[in-house]
Amino acid sequence: MKDRIGMNSLRNIVETEVRNLGRKIYGTVSTEYTHSTPVFDPIQNKALMTPEKDQEGYWIGGSSILKDGEEILLYYRLRDPYRRGWKSVIAKTCDGEKFEEINSFTAEEFNSHSLEGGALQKKDGEYILYISYHEKTSGQWKIDRIKSETVEGLNSEKREELDLSTGFTHVKDPVVDGEDLIVHTASKNFTRHGNFRVKNPEGEPEIEKIEFTDESPEGRITSTLQISGEKYYFYDWLPSIIFTGEEKTKIGVEQDGKIQGLMSGRTAIGSSSGTNSLRYVKTVEVNGELWFYYEKSMAGKGHELCMVKMSKQEVKERLDSLKKSVNKEKVE
Repeated sequence: MKDRIGMNSLRNIVETEVRNLGRKIYGTVSTEYTHSTPVFDPIQNKALMTPEKDQEGYWIGGSSILKDGEEILLYYRLRDPYRRGWKSVIAKTCDGEKFEEINSFTAEEFNSHSLEGGALQKKDGEYILYISYHEKTSGQWKIDRIKSETVEGLNSEKREELDLSTGFTHVKDPVVDGEDLIVHTASKNFTRHGNFRVKNPEGEPEIEKIEFTDESPEGRITSTLQISGEKYYFYDWLPSIIFTGEEKTKIGVEQDGKIQGLMSGRTAIGSSSGTNSLRYVKTVEVNGELWFYYEKSMAGKGHELCMVKMSKQEVKERLDSLKKSVNKEKVE
């Protein structure tokens, strides 16, 4: 109870209410976005986990997915308006829908105001968790790496900070992309953002900025999908800075080393309820299907963790169609 009445908790609540008011005002003078379902329809999804309250600031999401033999491992974050990201969990499942918690971490373990997005990887028989957090001492967003031979053995006491020289103060929300890591960055005052690819993250990291061709570089990359020789990117998008925490999802494709947006202007994938937010899209392939996991807003503006299963062939056809329509617009 002490945590719920502290100054940090009060600040979190005030920030939540200010953004909520800002979105209401914004919505009266501007069209927020045009809803689109080019790949999957959020209305057809299955809710896996819901927060303790369906209210502003109560979130479950920021997930990461890893296929480990016959099992699926899921990392996700729990948040409320008082403590922000107070806990992160690793759970396992065989059917992709019913999860058993097997490990967890708290913000206190990281001397952190908030735990954020994480990324799971298995390499050479060893499990790796990249976890981001808002450090109390420095006020910075940082990413730590934890390794173990078992998922249960991943322990915050064994963590080591990633030393990433991106030129930005803050770094968070890691994404595993093959052997590489993708991270989202922000300047000290959060006015500038960017995405960076980190090659050789376990040795001497090679860091390069990821460029977009016709979309804002502030879009936060949340996952990649390699299909039929094409590499697609899912990324969170803001119609305005006041929508921080309530982003929608856009899709891009890699062309000539850059990301070409396939959803122009204010077109994005969003929830049909609450703040219309849908973010942190992740995919995993299981027996010819692609399982999409994401965090989306509920009627009362809380965020729930959802998933939808689709055949890989159907996803391919839909992405091909989306890409063709964009190329046709360019020609015309």
